[in-house]
Amino acid sequence: MAGAEGAWMLSVYLRETATRCRDWSRDCFDLRTAERLRLLADELAAKARELEWEPPPPIVRAPMQQAVQQQQAKLEPKED
Repeated sequence: MAGAEGAWMLSVYLRETATRCRDWSRDCFDLRTAERLRLLADELAAKARELEWEPPPPIVRAPMQQAVQQQQAKLEPKED
């Protein structure tokens, strides 16, 4: 289990476990235990979201875009 695949598999496991904890909290008659199960479910779901988060693509700087546009303008034929 390596890299992104491992993180994905772990996030799936954490989400499934969080779901089980929420189910158990609904069936639990002891309010203190039910609350602990809900908190645990929230923590597991948050960790799963962290693992699933992908960083945004790199930002393209405006001067670079201008340079590309200038190059494209030079290559386009002029209409008379």
